Amino acid sequence: MKRKKFLGVIIVFSILIFKTSLLKAGPFDPNPPTPAGSIPGTEGIPVDGGITILVAAGIGFGIKKIKDARQNNQDSCRQFDEK
Repeated sequence: MKRKKFLGVIIVFSILIFKTSLLKAGPFDPNPPTPAGSIPGTEGIPVDGGITILVAAGIGFGIKKIKDARQNNQDSCRQFDEK
Protein backbone atom coordinates (compact mmCIF):
# COMPACT_ATOMS: atom_id res chain seq x y z
CA MET A 1 0.00 0.00 0.00
CA LYS A 2 2.81 2.40 0.87
CA ARG A 3 4.57 1.57 -2.37
CA LYS A 4 1.51 2.45 -4.50
CA LYS A 5 1.06 5.72 -2.62
CA PHE A 6 4.73 6.60 -3.05
CA LEU A 7 4.57 5.77 -6.75
CA GLY A 8 1.45 7.92 -7.13
CA VAL A 9 3.14 10.88 -5.44
CA ILE A 10 6.20 10.54 -7.71
CA ILE A 11 3.99 10.41 -10.82
CA VAL A 12 1.99 13.49 -9.74
CA PHE A 13 5.18 15.50 -9.00
CA SER A 14 6.72 14.41 -12.31
CA ILE A 15 3.66 15.56 -14.22
CA LEU A 16 3.60 18.90 -12.39
CA ILE A 17 7.29 19.54 -13.05
CA PHE A 18 6.96 18.55 -16.70
CA LYS A 19 3.85 20.69 -17.13
CA THR A 20 5.46 23.80 -15.63
CA SER A 21 8.54 23.41 -17.82
CA LEU A 22 6.30 23.22 -20.88
CA LEU A 23 4.44 26.34 -19.83
CA LYS A 24 7.70 28.25 -19.40
CA ALA A 25 8.88 27.29 -22.90
CA GLY A 26 6.36 29.51 -24.68
CA PRO A 27 4.97 29.11 -28.19
CA PHE A 28 7.04 27.58 -30.98
CA ASP A 29 8.33 30.12 -33.51
CA PRO A 30 8.94 28.48 -36.92
CA ASN A 31 10.82 31.58 -38.15
CA PRO A 32 13.24 32.62 -35.42
CA PRO A 33 14.90 36.02 -35.83
CA THR A 34 18.32 35.95 -37.50
CA PRO A 35 21.30 37.45 -35.69
CA ALA A 36 22.52 40.79 -36.96
CA GLY A 37 25.00 40.49 -39.82
CA SER A 38 24.25 36.87 -40.69
CA ILE A 39 22.95 35.44 -43.92
CA PRO A 40 19.41 34.05 -43.55
CA GLY A 41 19.30 30.26 -43.80
CA THR A 42 22.88 29.67 -42.66
CA GLU A 43 22.42 29.73 -38.89
CA GLY A 44 23.00 26.01 -38.33
CA ILE A 45 25.94 25.37 -40.69
CA PRO A 46 29.10 24.31 -38.79
CA VAL A 47 31.92 25.79 -40.86
CA ASP A 48 34.75 26.29 -38.40
CA GLY A 49 35.83 22.67 -37.90
CA GLY A 50 35.87 21.81 -41.58
CA ILE A 51 37.81 24.89 -42.60
CA THR A 52 40.40 24.26 -39.89
CA ILE A 53 40.94 20.70 -41.09
CA LEU A 54 41.22 21.81 -44.72
CA VAL A 55 43.74 24.54 -43.88
CA ALA A 56 45.85 22.12 -41.81
CA ALA A 57 45.78 19.54 -44.61
CA GLY A 58 46.75 22.19 -47.16
CA ILE A 59 49.68 23.38 -45.05
CA GLY A 60 50.88 19.80 -44.54
CA PHE A 61 50.58 19.04 -48.26
CA GLY A 62 52.47 22.23 -49.13
CA ILE A 63 55.30 21.39 -46.72
CA LYS A 64 55.55 17.88 -48.20
CA LYS A 65 55.69 19.28 -51.74
CA ILE A 66 58.41 21.77 -50.79
CA LYS A 67 60.49 19.03 -49.12
CA ASP A 68 60.08 16.74 -52.14
CA ALA A 69 61.06 19.54 -54.53
CA ARG A 70 64.17 20.39 -52.49
CA GLN A 71 65.17 16.74 -52.30
CA ASN A 72 64.69 16.27 -56.06
CA ASN A 73 66.69 19.44 -56.67
CA GLN A 74 69.57 18.19 -54.51
CA ASP A 75 69.49 14.78 -56.22
CA SER A 76 69.65 16.38 -59.66
CA CYS A 77 72.57 18.60 -58.57
CA ARG A 78 74.45 15.52 -57.32
CA GLN A 79 73.95 13.81 -60.66
CA PHE A 80 75.58 16.76 -62.46
CA ASP A 81 78.47 16.80 -59.98
CA GLU A 82 79.20 13.12 -60.59
CA LYS A 83 79.51 13.57 -64.36
